[in-house]
Amino acid sequence: YIFCGRVGSFGNGRADVWLIKTDAKGQKDWEKNYGWGSTDFGYEVKETNDGGYIIIGVTDAYGRADVWLIKTDFQGNEEWNRIFGENDIEYGFSVQQTTDGGYIVSGETKSFGNGHLDFWLIKTDYQGHEEWNKTFNGDGNSNDHGYSVQQTSDEGFIIVGQADLGPNNGYEQVWLIRTNSMGEEVWNKTFGGDGTDRGYSVQQTTDGGYVII
Repeated sequence: YIFCGRVGSFGNGRADVWLIKTDAKGQKDWEKNYGWGSTDFGYEVKETNDGGYIIIGVTDAYGRADVWLIKTDFQGNEEWNRIFGENDIEYGFSVQQTTDGGYIVSGETKSFGNGHLDFWLIKTDYQGHEEWNKTFNGDGNSNDHGYSVQQTSDEGFIIVGQADLGPNNGYEQVWLIRTNSMGEEVWNKTFGGDGTDRGYSVQQTTDGGYVII
């Protein structure tokens, strides 16, 4: 197994991205930490088609929260890293390698979009260089969070998270967005009632639909 998170017990700063590889019984094979002497988090890791790993998280290396994408080899040695963000708050929550060898990232941004936290979708090439990014917002006056993204069978993308749609639409709802291969919205759906509802993970199913938790 491979998993990531944060470590504050040791490392380069207040917290580092922490990557741990285990054997089939959960015994640790190796561990790595990555940091800038700041507060850094790892939210998701996936194995890549070359046997290495891609990690998405957040760093405040520049004194603010930015999306941080890290590529490693099969032993967790860093090959490259990329930071995405501008003058405000950005978080990266989910990453997947795409069929063209690049990566798709979902999270949230306050630097772009409508001035509040918006869904943020970033597409990169195989070296992590941005190809395009898209923002999505609920009612335009509140905070929205893109927690999970997956490439679909037609090379589009499905994103799930949370949208605050305002008092007339149930406030915080699970928000599911379907895009084409360039990140342009095809449709969106909301799920929930009058309370706080969130979607943290999504996957396309074999019948072409989707399952959300």
